[in-house]
Amino acid sequence: MILEFATKYDFYMIEDDYLGDFEGSKSYKTLYEMDTNQRVIYLKSFSKIMFPGQRLGITVLPECMIDIFQSYKEIIDIHTNSISQIIMQTFIESGLYEHHKDKIVLRHLQKAHTLRDVLKTYFSNYEFNDNHQMHTVIKLPKQIDMNKLHQELSETSCFS
Repeated sequence: MILEFATKYDFYMIEDDYLGDFEGSKSYKTLYEMDTNQRVIYLKSFSKIMFPGQRLGITVLPECMIDIFQSYKEIIDIHTNSISQIIMQTFIESGLYEHHKDKIVLRHLQKAHTLRDVLKTYFSNYEFNDNHQMHTVIKLPKQIDMNKLHQELSETSCFS
């Protein structure tokens, strides 16, 4: 629907797919993948899978934007880390990136399951999102005494 609006009203969307590697569902499709009219600017970072300090990502642009993007990039780009780009390219082409990504995603899922189990055990009276994504939110009542909660959690051996 939004892709149809983008075409009809002549606008572009920026999709920042920084957590896409953690999406395990085969039915998951990015806007970019569904876009048939080149209305999506797709951004992807490798920092969640590789390491946060790696300031390397990709941009996929509609064809009509490539030339202007390159000219702006030349103006603002004092020094691109070519070595980092070449290493990442080699890592991807060798298949090691997929292997590494799978290990990181599996480890994240293990941590998410552990967190869910702990929340069900120790926070059974509270609501929390149970979607195995990157972020977990626990809904606490407004009247809760946060100091008391902290103290109780500190005294519980599981949280020591």
